[in-house]
Amino acid sequence: MTIKLLSPTSHVHKARQAREKSLQSLDGRKIGLIFNQHGTTLAFWKALEETIEKQFQPSALSRVYKPSVWAPAPAPDVERIAAETDLAIVGVGA
Repeated sequence: MTIKLLSPTSHVHKARQAREKSLQSLDGRKIGLIFNQHGTTLAFWKALEETIEKQFQPSALSRVYKPSVWAPAPAPDVERIAAETDLAIVGVGA
């Protein structure tokens, strides 16, 4: 077994964060939904989706329903939602 010591005086790289975007209104926006389909939240999520559609009338509504409650949402699906929507609502554990 080897123990590797690192100098505590090295320079730490600070990642640059893009400026946060803010939306003045959700009305007519493209909205993404990512949901883990956990059985205890199915009724809530259905009501949430219906409320979003009625109240904000999105110009597009993209959905990702995970194939497994325990696995993360597939990266290509998450990237697609991020690219084609103005905002995303992510269910717990998605």
